[in-house]
Amino acid sequence: IRLLFLDPESKVVGTSTIDEVSSFGRIRTVQYGPDRALYFTTSNGSGSDVVGRISTSATPPKVTGGTNISPVAVSGVRTNGDMFVFIRTTNDQVAYRRSTDDGVSWPTGWTNTGLKSTSAPSAASSAAGRVDLLTRNPDRSVTHSWLVDGIRQGQTKLGGVATTATISSLGDGTLDVLALRTDGRTFRKRFNGT
Repeated sequence: IRLLFLDPESKVVGTSTIDEVSSFGRIRTVQYGPDRALYFTTSNGSGSDVVGRISTSATPPKVTGGTNISPVAVSGVRTNGDMFVFIRTTNDQVAYRRSTDDGVSWPTGWTNTGLKSTSAPSAASSAAGRVDLLTRNPDRSVTHSWLVDGIRQGQTKLGGVATTATISSLGDGTLDVLALRTDGRTFRKRFNGT
């Protein structure tokens, strides 16, 4: 897991890796949890995949079920050697930066996706060259949008009433959507690529 450190202008000023996860193989998705831990999923195949948890040493504050703890988080995805980083800006706009050299350099400025989200966006890649993006609407329902070569190609309203949601994929056309409901329970939708 690579951490990116951003300055107030959202420029990358440093990076770090979490070495404790190297033994788990290929890391697919990372999400900050309501308990202030980092949760991650692996994508190794052959039935050996796990959902892992990395605890922090700080004492987390008490949070009630259904509380959105990551309204402005950053979400990133890699596809075809390109890295996309998505953020939620002011006025709930979703924007991204795209590195075409596997994260070695990044352009200045953000590209607006034309999407809005009332919580942090979540990104995955279900196929080479495709970015799948999950956003939350003002009514707390969830929408799945997809981009090819950085251009939005379509969207599907998934419904639900979510506090926050995340998306992951094995890159084989499948998608998993996990969402936290306002009552603190979770729900999952799986798409098999057809």
